Amino acid sequence: MPSVGLQISTFLSVLLPCALLVGCFSSIGIAHTIFNYVAEKKLNMLGNAAACAAVCLLAFLYVVDFHLRTRVFQAVCGVIQIAICIAAAVLKGVAYPWTPGLLCLVSTVLLIGFLRVSAFRRDSGTSGKAFFSACAISYAATSLCSGVGWAVWIFVADKKWNSSTKLWLVSKHQPLYDTVWKSGKLIFDTHCAPGVDLSKLTPALNALQQAAIKKACLRASSVWTFAWGAPFVCAVVCLIAAGFCFVFARTATRVESSDANAAVASLQRVLKGCVLTVVLMIGFMWSSVQVAGAAVKLSAAMFALGCATISATVGWVCLEVDFSVLRRMTTQGKMASNIFKIMRNDWVRAMMIFGLNAFIPIMASLDIIRQKQRQTLASWREEQTDDDHYDKFTPNGRRLVNELSLWNWGSILTKVDLFGELFLAVTIGTKVTYMSFSWLNDVLAATGIDFYIISVMVFFIGIVMFLIPIVPGTAVYLFSGVVLGKLSSDPGGPGFAIGVVLACAWSSLAKHIACVGQYMMGYAAGKSLKVQQMVGVDQVPTRAAEQILKTKGFSVGKVCILVAGPDFPTSMLCGILRINIPWMLVGTTPVILVSIIPQCLVGAILTQDGEGILGMISTAVTGVAAAVQAAATMLYAYRIMKVVDTDGAKLAEWREEHAAVAELTKKEEAFVACYREASKWDNMSNGQKFVLLGSAVGLIFSGLALTGDTMIMDTPYFLRKFSITDKIEKPWDEGGLDNRPWTLVIDPYGYMILGLSVISVCMHITFNCWMNRTAQAMLAKGEIPQDYLEQKDKANRASESLMTSNMYGSHSASEHVNL
Repeated sequence: MPSVGLQISTFLSVLLPCALLVGCFSSIGIAHTIFNYVAEKKLNMLGNAAACAAVCLLAFLYVVDFHLRTRVFQAVCGVIQIAICIAAAVLKGVAYPWTPGLLCLVSTVLLIGFLRVSAFRRDSGTSGKAFFSACAISYAATSLCSGVGWAVWIFVADKKWNSSTKLWLVSKHQPLYDTVWKSGKLIFDTHCAPGVDLSKLTPALNALQQAAIKKACLRASSVWTFAWGAPFVCAVVCLIAAGFCFVFARTATRVESSDANAAVASLQRVLKGCVLTVVLMIGFMWSSVQVAGAAVKLSAAMFALGCATISATVGWVCLEVDFSVLRRMTTQGKMASNIFKIMRNDWVRAMMIFGLNAFIPIMASLDIIRQKQRQTLASWREEQTDDDHYDKFTPNGRRLVNELSLWNWGSILTKVDLFGELFLAVTIGTKVTYMSFSWLNDVLAATGIDFYIISVMVFFIGIVMFLIPIVPGTAVYLFSGVVLGKLSSDPGGPGFAIGVVLACAWSSLAKHIACVGQYMMGYAAGKSLKVQQMVGVDQVPTRAAEQILKTKGFSVGKVCILVAGPDFPTSMLCGILRINIPWMLVGTTPVILVSIIPQCLVGAILTQDGEGILGMISTAVTGVAAAVQAAATMLYAYRIMKVVDTDGAKLAEWREEHAAVAELTKKEEAFVACYREASKWDNMSNGQKFVLLGSAVGLIFSGLALTGDTMIMDTPYFLRKFSITDKIEKPWDEGGLDNRPWTLVIDPYGYMILGLSVISVCMHITFNCWMNRTAQAMLAKGEIPQDYLEQKDKANRASESLMTSNMYGSHSASEHVNL
């Protein structure tokens, strides 16, 4: 059980920030006073300055070694940092109403982390089980207090979510309505009440003014809506945090075993769980991109949740895992060996580089400045060796740089380029897909054709769209729901329910027919040995997936691969691997429940009134579908890991059907070795380094800009926000494209980003061609890497030894020589 001091400390660390949230930023407290005060535009600009100051102060504290300074210095700087962060969150509260609450909730995590690394360290006797158990209790108690307090306030003060409560909230935030529209004051009953027709107001308002008023009303309502529900949000987040802490406490019990072998075995299970958690969150983030056309705010929240969970998992591993046990684990067990192989893989390293992007040069620069600062201190110089003193990096920075210097940066940055190109293709392709479906929706609605004939046309359109690799299946399902849901609800239509049922039925049939079409494409492509080599038909992971997919019936692993995997690549892989078509279709069928019905229903609801209960149902269904998709991603990753762990040796055995692929790989070994040697950073010319680094930086920057534009920025700067229910002919301020589809790209910044992306892709292609020619020249000159020759010689000797053993039965090779 946690000690009294530990329990009190963690409880106060959680309770105080949450009390600040409820008291200052919710309708129970003084939220209306604070938000009304900061509604002025100049204060919003001051909030930008405060946010920049908070980031600069954080960088300054890192440079001056905040953790080594005196307690007085730490206390003063800590108070200043907290004050600036609170000021920035409050001043930006109208533009982003969730920022004050987010700051308070993040503060609980930071305070908990500070307690763990200072007063209740593992090496001081506080076990992980005791610490995280105390945290779980504290979060659960705070969640209970916040939730019960909010419920009592709702029922005692009669603040249930209804029209009278909304009017009360509006009256409390009237100064906000006075400033939220830059052209004048707003009156809720006149400008923002449900059902108000702004076109009938006097004096008359043009379309741009009406759109600006709608946007201002939505911003104001977002503020008081969040203020009303802030205690509930606090309760839910604390409950989720309590669940995480409970899991961490149970996990810590396993890794803190006194028995070395038991600790290693437990850590293997824990590490597997951490890997699966990261996979789950990556699937969650991928799902958030897929649902962006149906719920932009939900998509951003899901993306943020994925990032936060991955950060929490990695942070827990760094704090709680004994790295001596971790090092010992690398030599014991296939699972641990496989995990570490994955972590050392260039694809994983490239994913990490692509994810961290701008933080890498920023942290490197700060580390250099930190070392310069340390070199000015006489006390520090006396404690360091000459090498440490004259190094431009700190000792920790130097260790990291030395580790990074061993990486094959040519290979890694090339894969970073591929990740960037994939991200840009998905982001831009999704926008174009939604725009195309919006146009098709208008065309079909304007034809006046019978509803049932249009439903058949939607079916054939769905099949065609499925066969385009870049079109996600989610977009097809949404399109079916939007078109048939809207037409079925019009006068003379068969009714909303019939429209949803037909949308689900036609989408399901189109999905299965398209799967066969994609399968046949894969079947044809699989006749090429190069394609088989690219997908790794002779490699253990691909064979593990093949073993799962060839299982008959509804096995969990098979269903998860077929349902959660990307539509086009998954079906093509089935064709390449020659999976039985009927059993593939059987395994695909659960997608009807997991994705087709929810997304068709959401598409149909989007054509109805987006407010009230229908809007809540739409958001909830979208969130549940995305969560199930992410869970399926985790399950199929788990199944593949388990098959590799149990049947890895069998899957690695020689197969006659893959002899041609193995022969092709053997023929290309020398060229691959030359390419790998030529692409090493030290072996590349300055021109090659410039082209490769330029393409990677350009694609990373483009991806970062589009992510911020889509997920964070209220006003886009590169690509306009456009969902599947928006109209191309409507003005920009009403969510349309002003009847000019090319204005989806915002001039000039959008064209600048797209231009940078095109240049970066061209540089990537140039680098690949350049390196191919360099490797071919090395091969022609006989400049084959020495390590490849040694490895080949070793393999030949092993093969000869094996043949000798087979020839002489149980005699070893040495016995054969003696004979």
